[in-house]
Amino acid sequence: MTTNAPICITARVRFGDCDPAGIVFTPRYGGFVFEAAETWLEAVMGLSVHQQLNKGEIGTPVRSLTTDLHRSLRPGDRFASTVYVEAIGRTSFRLLVIGRREDGVLSFVGRMTCVTTDPSHRSAMPLSEMYQQRLTQYQADCGDIPAIA
Repeated sequence: MTTNAPICITARVRFGDCDPAGIVFTPRYGGFVFEAAETWLEAVMGLSVHQQLNKGEIGTPVRSLTTDLHRSLRPGDRFASTVYVEAIGRTSFRLLVIGRREDGVLSFVGRMTCVTTDPSHRSAMPLSEMYQQRLTQYQADCGDIPAIA
């Protein structure tokens, strides 16, 4: 699978993402991370989350999702979520998602750990050779992860 690494997803904050004061609801930042990871998964692995579930061969449920908020977003703000592979384990991988406002200011940093599972047994399984290869290649294509300040 050929990608332009790192993958960067642009989005705009919608009115429904915010409270009446016009500040993004804190849980939406986790949603932004998940949405970027879902786009990344399809681009790098060639399967959407829905296709994974329908094929029933492998799943990548989220074991952990964290977000660190740096600068808030407001309705109408455009932002970019850049996805990196931060770690590759035996049965899991961790994505790093760096969210920056259109003006380049750091807004949020998310980390999402996905575990490869056998859906029929709902148990962790080693990363397939294809997953290992694509994760490693993407990581190499991205080069060094930028420092987060």
